Amino acid sequence: MYSFLDPARDSRIGGAAPGQGNVIAFNRGDAVAVNSSAGQGPTGVTVSRNAIYGNGELGINLATGFTGYPATVTLNDLGDVDTGPNNLQNFPVLTSAVDNGITTTVTGNIEMPAPASATIELFTNGTLDPSGFGEGESFAASTTPSATGNFMAILPAGLAGKHLTATATDAAGNTSEFSAGILVASKTTAVDPTGGSPSRWIEVRPNPAQAEASVRFNLPGPELASLAVFDVRGRKVQTLAPRHPFASGLHEIRWHGDDERGDMVPPGVYFLRLDGAAGLVVRKVLLTR
Repeated sequence: MYSFLDPARDSRIGGAAPGQGNVIAFNRGDAVAVNSSAGQGPTGVTVSRNAIYGNGELGINLATGFTGYPATVTLNDLGDVDTGPNNLQNFPVLTSAVDNGITTTVTGNIEMPAPASATIELFTNGTLDPSGFGEGESFAASTTPSATGNFMAILPAGLAGKHLTATATDAAGNTSEFSAGILVASKTTAVDPTGGSPSRWIEVRPNPAQAEASVRFNLPGPELASLAVFDVRGRKVQTLAPRHPFASGLHEIRWHGDDERGDMVPPGVYFLRLDGAAGLVVRKVLLTR
């Protein structure tokens, strides 16, 4: 376990050069904890290209207290203007991951003041962390977002069924916590979802949606799962289906563009998350009103 307090500014764990990456595994607590005992806390703590897995708490924990236990994910804020350890750097949001048998294409976005100066690192994982956010078992690739925060990375094939996570590091070296994990789908999952398909998929129609959308998902076998809507800051907007046993086959649930209280949400990008025993599937929906 690596733990950084207020004096530990401009530090680094891992790196791109051969031999710089570390294996940080099987700790009872966080793998990397960047904490503040008082005030701002350390900044410029870069966590890059390490193998982080099998830890009892979070892979990376940016905590605003002396200790971060029990560990909780620090959710993104609008514009990434909050302060704290590593300036509470926003994590990326992975929107799709598809293995077509030749390559694996990953897309996502990051909300921060200067996204084009950030580095996104992607990691593969055999299983999803119980938090749903990270860890990062094997470094897979790095990429740079556009000025609008969108990014795409091309990874090797053979990743279908694995979970991807990501971190963002700004120009000053502040690394985020791990993103929510996303299950890598096969090409048929994302391109041609049909009720007769044996694969596990989710789709949204229409998309963009003006007022409401139909959310269809297919489960190849019985599964304990939930379905929820999240905003770009990673906050849950609406629980469409609480965690309960689903039968195998095709299911359809409508989202009326509202939150838990029944109030209409503003236009923008939202994410449908099917979270089950077999993993996490995320689909993006644009609500236009």
